[in-house]
Amino acid sequence: MKRILSLLLIFCILFSLPFAVHAEDANENEASNIVYLAVEDYGLIVVELNPEEAPITVANFKKLVAEDFYDGLIFHRVIESFMIQGGDPKGNGTGGADEHIKGEFSMNNVENNIKHVRGTISMARSGHPYEGYHNAGYVDIPYEEREPYYNSASSQFFIVTQTSKNNTSSLDGNYAAFGQVIEGMEVVDKIAAVKTDEKDKPTSAVRIAVATFDREEAEAALRTFPAWAIVLIVVVGVAAVVGVSALIVRSNGKKGMQSAKTNAKNAGNKKQTSNKKNRR
Repeated sequence: MKRILSLLLIFCILFSLPFAVHAEDANENEASNIVYLAVEDYGLIVVELNPEEAPITVANFKKLVAEDFYDGLIFHRVIESFMIQGGDPKGNGTGGADEHIKGEFSMNNVENNIKHVRGTISMARSGHPYEGYHNAGYVDIPYEEREPYYNSASSQFFIVTQTSKNNTSSLDGNYAAFGQVIEGMEVVDKIAAVKTDEKDKPTSAVRIAVATFDREEAEAALRTFPAWAIVLIVVVGVAAVVGVSALIVRSNGKKGMQSAKTNAKNAGNKKQTSNKKNRR
């Protein structure tokens, strides 16, 4: 039994060692404003965050990345000429993180000079039903009514796919831009071109394997097996250790039984010899 437990312990230590190393590296890189989004089957998107223009938004995004919040989530809304949107744990545009943050943009009385151009990453939020009419000057909605919507962002973000007058005018001053894609726009373009349904949701899931501060971890996530394969490897490994241990135990048991039979036979022979001597 001690041998079995020792083998299992060694297997678990060896299997968990790479994950411990990655966790240590990630902690060291959390001070960085570079985030790597590894998207399954598509590639790597590298984003540089801008805490000078949007300190609250950047701090919130980095907190969620450090908590592995975005790992496994999908891009649930894709409009090719506009943006790709993700970060919703429900995957339908209605979910988010537990904490809402202040919207860092001019309509919410916060200066933010980042323009919504191709590659800009910005926070998604809820919108007042008549916000568009207010922005166009058709109606005047009091700030007190608009404020809850302005401060409704939590985890959902979007990446702008094209620079256009329409995108810039509708987004600048109304949404909290907080960084820029510095590598992997070809990946964004591939995602933007996927087939979508009537709600702009990709018909095949576009999933973020991992969002991390560690490039090596992100690149490894694009190479490694899916989670179910890792679980299968662990199960097979444990089963193999248990199976080998069982064979050893059975082999030792057979040897013990054989030894016992041999001893019994020898004892019987000695007894017969002793009886013959007594008869003489």
